[in-house]
Amino acid sequence: MPNIGGPSSGKKEILCGVVHSTILYGAPIWCEALRIRRYRTMLDGVQRRMLLRVGSAYRTTSTVALQVITGVIPIDLMAEERRYLYEMGNGQELAIRKAARERTLNLWQRRWELNEEKGQWTKKLIPDLRPWVTCRHRRIDFYISQFLTGHGSFGVYTQRLGISENAFCVYCGEEDSPEHTVLYSHRWAPYRIAIYGELGFQLTAETLVAHMIEDKRQCNTIGNMIRTIMQDKEKEQRAREN
Repeated sequence: MPNIGGPSSGKKEILCGVVHSTILYGAPIWCEALRIRRYRTMLDGVQRRMLLRVGSAYRTTSTVALQVITGVIPIDLMAEERRYLYEMGNGQELAIRKAARERTLNLWQRRWELNEEKGQWTKKLIPDLRPWVTCRHRRIDFYISQFLTGHGSFGVYTQRLGISENAFCVYCGEEDSPEHTVLYSHRWAPYRIAIYGELGFQLTAETLVAHMIEDKRQCNTIGNMIRTIMQDKEKEQRAREN
């Protein structure tokens, strides 16, 4: 599926769910095998390919960050949840299913908190998984994924890959990170001023996602700002290169 255009992330999540259902057939029986790292890695690889398309993300994005931004539970924890429900009598009662999902989210949150290597920018934006994962109006695309992961049209990223000579913003001379681009660069200040005028508050890395979760209108407004900034930034970058 293309990064730009095609089905929305919500529709891609549905397709992803179909594949997960197929993969997890009989999970209560074979779940114990996931204690062997090689088997976990095999499953992670399959899920990763799906999540790259759900999130329309760069292939360099870590699996842990992909799972968070798409709100898709790690597949080994999905298997463990099915094993738990099986042992509880297949979890036909709603209360049991809710308890099982809470247990899974708690395990995922603990894993996310202990992770100190990959997806640290994503972790700064989304330290608490539950509100983001359970948000019904959460939608991401190619441009919003770049901001949420830090993998995209940012100097710190392109320099790391050897695409650009330095990591500095061409407008400000500061380090060109996703935080700088969307929240601080003077080139995109008019967009932030418009957001402040419409929503009545300023955005920071610590509060931006929280404001998106609070309200669908706020989510759409902030998402549109990020999308417009990233689109315009890429257009100006291409114009300079030509």
